[in-house]
Amino acid sequence: MAVKQIQAKHTEPGNAERVINDITAWLVSIMLVATAVLPDAKVVRLKLQGFEIAVFCIFVLWLAASLFAGRLKLKKGLFNLPVVLYAGVFTLFYILTPDKHIAQQEFRRVLLCAGILLPIANSFSGIADIKKVFFALLVSVFTGSLYGILQY
Repeated sequence: MAVKQIQAKHTEPGNAERVINDITAWLVSIMLVATAVLPDAKVVRLKLQGFEIAVFCIFVLWLAASLFAGRLKLKKGLFNLPVVLYAGVFTLFYILTPDKHIAQQEFRRVLLCAGILLPIANSFSGIADIKKVFFALLVSVFTGSLYGILQY
């Protein structure tokens, strides 16, 4: 009896979705703060590389957690459709372009944007998640500003 209750508790859709939402919110928050701290130079773009790695990790973890929970679904709304269409159209342009080197850089940027927008748009369900990320955004802006003032 107790085993069935434990199994039912772990497979509840609300519980799994809540864990996915929390993980995504914390990872986005950490990414924002870490990006503000990483140095940025003209030759080696650590800030951009860190951002790309973080976005990739967030997207893959969100996708894996959603598939593991058995709930890979995009929320109905006007936000997901333009992101998916833009990424799809740009993928088509990338395939058809004769200048692959320049298109590859732009294609990477489009995938970064879609890779961060889809988990955020489909994971955040409450004001608590938005507050976490907003606070992390404030911390990163303050840290970046302080870093810039100290360099001056």
